[in-house]
Amino acid sequence: MTLYMQARGASLTEISVITAAGMAASFLFMVPMGWASDRLGRKPVMLTGLAIHGIISILYLFVDSSLSFGVLRFIEGIGAAAMMPSARAYLMDTVPAEKRGQAFGLLGAAFNAGILLGPALGGLMGGVTGIQGPFWFGGISSAIAFVFLAVRVRGGTHLRPANMAEAAEEPAAAERVQWRAILPVFLSTIGWGFVSGFFSVVWNIWIHDLGGSLDVIGLSYTLFAIPLILVGPWAGRLADRRNRVLMILVPSLVAASIYYAYGFITSIPLILILGVLEGAMIGILSPASDSYLADVLPKGARGRLQGMVSSTNTAAGFVGALLCGPLYASSPFTLFLVLGSIHLVSAVGASILMLPTERRLRGPARRTAAPEPSDSGTPPLRQAEAA
Repeated sequence: MTLYMQARGASLTEISVITAAGMAASFLFMVPMGWASDRLGRKPVMLTGLAIHGIISILYLFVDSSLSFGVLRFIEGIGAAAMMPSARAYLMDTVPAEKRGQAFGLLGAAFNAGILLGPALGGLMGGVTGIQGPFWFGGISSAIAFVFLAVRVRGGTHLRPANMAEAAEEPAAAERVQWRAILPVFLSTIGWGFVSGFFSVVWNIWIHDLGGSLDVIGLSYTLFAIPLILVGPWAGRLADRRNRVLMILVPSLVAASIYYAYGFITSIPLILILGVLEGAMIGILSPASDSYLADVLPKGARGRLQGMVSSTNTAAGFVGALLCGPLYASSPFTLFLVLGSIHLVSAVGASILMLPTERRLRGPARRTAAPEPSDSGTPPLRQAEAA
C-alpha cells in the first residue's frame, strides 16, 4: 500500500500520517465498538467491520490524493476496531470456560497465519496482476468472509436483552467488574504494547544496519511467525489445564532475556534463532493471558472492556514507537536495555497481581465444573467464590 500511495504522489511524510490515521481510528473506536457489541450483539459489529474493510480495499483504487487516502485509512481503522474486540468477546461468550485457552490459541494461530501468508500472497499477486491485484483480492476475500460469518456464526444478537428486567440489569454489569482481577492484564498489555511499538520501527533498520538484506528481514518475520502458529493451539490446551500465571511469567522472563541479549548480539543467524524462540514464548503466554481475561470479564461488559485492553495496547505501541527512535540513535544497547526492563517489570508485576485471582479460579469448583457466566453478567470469579 505504501508503494501504491507513493506511485500516486504521496510523500513519505504524508504516507506516515496516513498510516497513523488508521492507528488513531482503531484507538479511538475500539471501546465504542466494544460497547456496541455488548448492546447489539457480536455478529452485527463483526459483519460491519468486515464490510468496511472489503469496501475500503477496493475504494483505494479509485482515489489519487493524500487526503482521500487518509480519509479511507481512518475509516478502515474503524472497521478494524469493530472486528477484533467483538471476535474475542464472541469467543468468551460461546466457548466453555474449560476450552477457552484452546480457542484463543487457535484464534492467535489463524491471525498469525494471515500475517505470515498475507505479504507472500500480496507480493506474488502484485507481480502477476500489477499493484491493483492485492486490493481486489482484499475486497473479494472480505466478501467471502462476510458471507461465511453471516451464514455460519449463530446467535449474533444473543446479548440483546430478552425482556425489560434483563435490560435493566445489563448496564449494571460494568459496576460488577472485578477491577483488581483485570488491572494486571492492562499492566501486561502495556509491556507488550511497548514491545510491538519498538519493533515496528526499529527491527528492519537494526537488521539492515547489521548487514542484513531485504530477504533476510522478510525471513526474520517468517521465522518469528511460524512458532506462533504451531505453538498457539497446543499452549491453549495447556492453559485450560495448568496454572496460567506460570504460563505467562516464565515465557515473559525468557522473552525479556532475549531482549537484553539483542543489545549485545551482532550475529544475524543468532538473532534469527532468538526470534524463533521469542515467537514460541509469545505463542505460549498469549492463550493463557486471553483465557484468564475471559474468566474475569462480566458478560455484559466484555466487548467494552476488551476494547479498552486493545486500545491500551495500541496506545502503548504508539508511545514505544515514539521513544525507540531516540533510544536507537543513542545506541542499540540502550534501546534493548530499556525494552527488556519495561517488559520485565510489566510481566513480573502482572503475574504477581494475577496470582490470587488465578488461585480462586483454579479451585475445586473450576476443576469439577467450570463456571460459566450467567446471563445476568455475574463475573465467573464471583460465581467460583460463591460455589
